[in-house]
Amino acid sequence: MIKYGGDKAFYYPEGDYIQVPPKTQFISPHGYYETLFHEIGHWTGRRNRPNRNMGLEQTTRAKEELVAEMFAGFALHKIGLDADIKNVTAHIQSWIQAIMNDKKAVLWASREAKKAVQFFESGINCQAS
Repeated sequence: MIKYGGDKAFYYPEGDYIQVPPKTQFISPHGYYETLFHEIGHWTGRRNRPNRNMGLEQTTRAKEELVAEMFAGFALHKIGLDADIKNVTAHIQSWIQAIMNDKKAVLWASREAKKAVQFFESGINCQAS
């Protein structure tokens, strides 16, 4: 479920929904879709979906953010848009320190993002809660 409103975008695992500000609050439609796909990337990590560790530990969160950004990039590419590298860089920059010591983080995130895209494209269980 996607709820519209507020001024922040997020995935709320406990309620299993995505909250996104109205499209009018985004500078461009591109920014809206980039944000929406990022949050859908998080949505794919739930236990009844590809099931990633969605814990709050800093390294775990950093890796999950990397997966969500990669998912958004792959999804944007599928619909003919490119990710805004400035936005991606700014978002990842805040998490980079947490994954610096994990040499496999980028490979793991890429594999998990690919699984998430495949799951999303398959349409399986997209209405699951």
